[in-house]
Amino acid sequence: MMAPTRVERPNRHDRDARVSRGRRSERSGFGIVGLMQATVCWLALCFTAVARGGEQPLDWDAWERLPVLEAGRRMPLDTFARSLVTTICGRPNPKLWLPEGLRGADAAQIEAARALFPEGKPRRFRASELVFSWLVEPQRWQAVPLLIAEHKQLRQEVFALPTHDSFGRLRYVSPIEAQSSR
Repeated sequence: MMAPTRVERPNRHDRDARVSRGRRSERSGFGIVGLMQATVCWLALCFTAVARGGEQPLDWDAWERLPVLEAGRRMPLDTFARSLVTTICGRPNPKLWLPEGLRGADAAQIEAARALFPEGKPRRFRASELVFSWLVEPQRWQAVPLLIAEHKQLRQEVFALPTHDSFGRLRYVSPIEAQSSR
């Protein structure tokens, strides 16, 4: 009589089992990219409704909780957005405005940027809101000073821009001003 043969099951430490589990999860569902695309479309529709006079402000909680993979680490989109906006603007929730007389910007770019600032007043943006807006409507941000450039020598020698205006010290430079620098 033969002894029953034992079937080896791969354990959780087995490389082949990990690979097959990874393949199986890649095939199921939308994946992160599909989820991000669906969410961006949904938020764009909500954003348009709010811009057209919707009574309720947009709730950013669902957008901020989306998982993002950066440098091998999974994190909420809010954490990623704070890191990205801090790198670009110097603060996670910057207060931005559209100053008069932007160098290098044409009338269409300035008009597109004015839509971001109701009544022409400075506005504080949430990091997740900025990232969403940069993805959905990048043309509106070309004339908005958002790149951190507060060092005096950088502003004067590289960008040939003033260091102060009537409101005080200038901190930011727009993408158009950065492109048209010396």
